[in-house]
Amino acid sequence: TWGPKKIVRRLRELHPALEFPALSTAGNILKKEGLVLSVRKRHRLRFSSVDQLRPLAGPNSTWATDFKGEFPLRNEQICYPLTLTDLFSRKLLRCEALTSTTGGPAMRVLESAFREFGLPSTLRMDNGTPFRNHLSALKLSLLCVWLIELGINPEFISPGKPQQNGSHERMHRTLKAEAVSPPSSGIPEQQRRFDQFRREYNADRPHEGIALRTPDSIYVGSARRYPKQRPQASYGPHLHIRLVSGNGQIRWGHTQFGVARILRGKRVALEHICDGLLRVQFYSKVIGMFDEEDRTFIPNLGWCLPESDV
Repeated sequence: TWGPKKIVRRLRELHPALEFPALSTAGNILKKEGLVLSVRKRHRLRFSSVDQLRPLAGPNSTWATDFKGEFPLRNEQICYPLTLTDLFSRKLLRCEALTSTTGGPAMRVLESAFREFGLPSTLRMDNGTPFRNHLSALKLSLLCVWLIELGINPEFISPGKPQQNGSHERMHRTLKAEAVSPPSSGIPEQQRRFDQFRREYNADRPHEGIALRTPDSIYVGSARRYPKQRPQASYGPHLHIRLVSGNGQIRWGHTQFGVARILRGKRVALEHICDGLLRVQFYSKVIGMFDEEDRTFIPNLGWCLPESDV
C-alpha cells in the first residue's frame, strides 16, 4: 500500500550504501508483481479554504480526532476505531478499538493522549456523536465542556465537508487497507494490529505531505502538560459570576433564564456590553447574549469559532 515513492525512500534510509532504481522502474516492478491497483481517475471538485479553521503553526497546534467507520469483527462484535492525529506532523497519537461511540470511552482515550503528549491548542472534530450534542441549542457536548475547561479549542469541520480534515481522512484509508481488511477475530487481536500499524505509520512510513519524512522525525510533545486537577475559570473582576442551576438556568436580578443543562454546576460570567444586553461567557468562549428587556437568552451558535474567543 505504500507505492514506489515511499518504498524507495525508506529503502535508501535503511541501506544508504546500495543503489536503488528510479521511481518509474520501481513502479513497473510493483505493477508486474500485481501490487498496483488500477484506479479510475475521477474529476475532483475544488473547495475553497475555510477561513474559520485555525492554521497549523507547529506540532500540537491542532490535533484531529474521529471515528473511522465501524466494521464487524469475525466474532460478530462491532468495532469502532477512534483515531487521533497531530495534523502538523501527521503523527498518529492514538488508534483505539472501541465498542461504542459514547463519550466516556472517547474521553478516556483523549485523556491518555493528553497525559502522554501534553495538551494541543485545538482539537478538530466532525459534527457527530460524541463530539456535538444536537439536542442542545448550543450543540455543546460534555466532551466539549471538558476541552474548554482544559484550555483546548473545540473546532468543527463543516457538515458534509470531510476534505477539511483531509490528512486525517487519508490516514483512515491507509488504516483500512493495512489493519482492517480482513477484520480480526476479536477486539484484543484488532487492537494489536492497530498498535503495530501506529508504530509503523509513525516511525517507518514516509509521508508525502511532510516531504517524505516520518511523523516521529518532526513531532515534539506539548509544553502544556495535563493538569492534576481540572482548572478553574479565571474571570476578570469586572465580570458578574453566576452558577448554572441544575435545570441549566442562571439568575440575574429577579429573572431566571436558561443557558444549557450541560453546564449545570458550572460558573459562567456576565458582562454588560450595552444598555439592556449582557454577554455570557464560559471560560474563554462567548456562549450567548442575555436581553434584559425581553428576558431571553440568545445562544451564540458560533461559540467554537475564533472570533468568539475572549
